Amino acid sequence: YILYAGEKPDIHLTSLIRYPVKSGRAETLTEATVASEGIVGDRRFMVTRYDGSYLTQREIPKLATLEAKTDKADGETLQLRAGASSIAVPVLRRSLPTDATLFGTSLALVDQCEEVGRWLATALGPPPPVVGGANILSALQRALQRTPSYRLLHAPENATPEPLRGGAGLSDLAPLLLLSEESLEALNARRGSEGLSPVPMGRFRPNLVVKNCPEAHSEDGWSSVTIGEAKFRVVGPCPRCTVPDVEQSSGRRDTASEGPMATLKSYRVKRRQGVLFGVYLAPLNPGVVVRVGDVVKAK
Repeated sequence: YILYAGEKPDIHLTSLIRYPVKSGRAETLTEATVASEGIVGDRRFMVTRYDGSYLTQREIPKLATLEAKTDKADGETLQLRAGASSIAVPVLRRSLPTDATLFGTSLALVDQCEEVGRWLATALGPPPPVVGGANILSALQRALQRTPSYRLLHAPENATPEPLRGGAGLSDLAPLLLLSEESLEALNARRGSEGLSPVPMGRFRPNLVVKNCPEAHSEDGWSSVTIGEAKFRVVGPCPRCTVPDVEQSSGRRDTASEGPMATLKSYRVKRRQGVLFGVYLAPLNPGVVVRVGDVVKAK
């Protein structure tokens, strides 16, 4: 991005990120195609319990250390790594669907085989118990059959005529999350005044990071955004859970008093909406490529 003398700096895109596995490690990009469910390749896989109930860093902070990359040679192999352990997963797209749930929505996704589930059990440790208790008979049956405690499920792109979960895909509420560098700077200024260390942008797991906004949290007032030639509708603010308190490189959770959520709760709480930081976007013209450095126009 080049700024000439006397020229007012434009808002522009400084980072472009996707997360191949929901709640897994980030993958930084320089350009990407925007599909109806967000950046192509973003959150197409999800780790679940064997019963198909979803898991995120809220339940298993160590998911932050799960790295996933698609083999560029054929695009049909997913390389998973957690620490020194790794596994190559031939991506299954047409197997019989497996029932799963995500935030109360029933889904039909493709299981990537029990071998991957066993590898996840070794990499992540046992999953937390289901809230309300597990079905004892089904748990005993799994133990006798030696079925793994995890599944890795896949949502093939364009698998159905209608976008998955109304376009949200396997994201929490909407296809894309945008944050400004100015908003993070304001948060870290507050943390500094409290004697706390700054936190990186990665704690908040955005897809799109922009810079040169007039002020912190300018994005709160936007209703539409154009990045290069890609157009987006602002769905609304992002209500925050406990994930920003997870250190993304190690998977360790901050203490409640030292994490960024404690600081955000002191000035970013809105009645009936919770702690807000960043905004969700939905694509209006899928198929367009966005690139780091693209000019951002908002209104």
